[in-house]
Amino acid sequence: MLLVLESDGPNVNKTVWNRVNEAMLEIDRPGLLDIGTCNLHIYYNAFVKGLDKYANNVTNLVIDLHEWFKL
Repeated sequence: MLLVLESDGPNVNKTVWNRVNEAMLEIDRPGLLDIGTCNLHIYYNAFVKGLDKYANNVTNLVIDLHEWFKL
């Protein structure tokens, strides 16, 4: 049996995760496997900070990102 439970971040839905894990253990099933949190939030936050820095000059942000990953 495979059960996937996703959340938006490290602290979001911890109660839900704990309750589902306890319910699985109560019915003699293996508990949930914690594989960590979503790493996309780190990238999203970095991108938002980049947008704040570049403000209205988003064209330069896109060019800089292209050059960063190209080089």
